[in-house]
Amino acid sequence: HNEQPIMLTFDKSIIKINTNESLSDEQAFILINNCIDLIRTLVDSDTIHALLRLILRLTRNYKYVQQFVEKGGIKAILNLTEISAFQGYTSLIILIFRHIMEDKKNLCLTMEKSIRQALIDNHSVQYDSHEFNLILRKLSPVITRSSDIFLEVVSNVLQLLPTSFMTENEYYTQTNIQMNSLILHVRPETNQITNYDQIGELAEHLLDDLLNFLLINDDNNKKRLLTKSTILYILSELINSYSNMDKFLSTKTFLEI
Repeated sequence: HNEQPIMLTFDKSIIKINTNESLSDEQAFILINNCIDLIRTLVDSDTIHALLRLILRLTRNYKYVQQFVEKGGIKAILNLTEISAFQGYTSLIILIFRHIMEDKKNLCLTMEKSIRQALIDNHSVQYDSHEFNLILRKLSPVITRSSDIFLEVVSNVLQLLPTSFMTENEYYTQTNIQMNSLILHVRPETNQITNYDQIGELAEHLLDDLLNFLLINDDNNKKRLLTKSTILYILSELINSYSNMDKFLSTKTFLEI
């Protein structure tokens, strides 16, 4: 029995990377293209796992998301078969799809919702440094998503105020706040979170591909990695996370096939 290895030709035979420097745009684009090509060859599950993790890391930057979508990355993932299955593949794919949904505007709104929810869960309006440290720990996944955008958003949600801005009732109920110290105060919520109903072009591309998958594919095909129920679960996760999703889906027109 003689098995011949699969031969692939990539964009560049060797990518020279200085480990002390970040990837250049050219290097990142080459990696994304090669990852998509490898996914299309339906390699073993361990390789698919590694490729998806690399794609997840690269697509944290939205300019690489565009490259991933334009090169057919979404369809490559949807066409994976059951031989590519590994533990936790659904969660990893959802995270990649989240990156596609999150252009800067949507990412800012999502972060603001997460920050406000963490503050609401703390059942307080003003926070000392200790409380805020605990909140930051809770928000660590949000911070690691994009620290620059997090700083931009959190500066719009919170403000430092001296205790003189507190009402007498607020001051006496916050027994751990010292006189003349600074407190963190939550700014009032604006209407942009609830009123923003647009999704980006790449996000629309993703949703179209997911909906088309539901219409065209048959669960009787046991070889597919993603079943219709999995796609519906992914859509439900996206709807729950992004407030503008439901309006887009409710106005979507389907043509009879």
